[in-house]
Amino acid sequence: MMAKVTLDWPGARDDLRLQEARDFLDLARRAPGLSLDRAVDAQPDPGSRGAGIEIGTFVMALATSGAITALIQVLQHYFSRNCKAEVSFESEAGAKMSISAKNMDPDEIEETARRLKAVFESK
Repeated sequence: MMAKVTLDWPGARDDLRLQEARDFLDLARRAPGLSLDRAVDAQPDPGSRGAGIEIGTFVMALATSGAITALIQVLQHYFSRNCKAEVSFESEAGAKMSISAKNMDPDEIEETARRLKAVFESK
């Protein structure tokens, strides 16, 4: 199953958001069992020149429970930090989930992982 994953860091400058997205991309590519397909191209605003990249939006394969676990392991790096991170997920079937996190403790991360697996394992 393919899933669209969007990360954002509200209030951060664009250069910091871009660096965070690059860091996520690097972590996701190294995570065993996680297959990152591509970054999603944004449509240009009317009247603007060229298409940009929608910072922090990725398409990835989440075909197995192991892939979902790998994604959670990558995301917990962001969930437990002292800056706000927002993550939204959308499955091919249209299932959606959004998370707003800052300083999550291990129990909160575990509950979030359980909810995320339920979203992507439901048919």
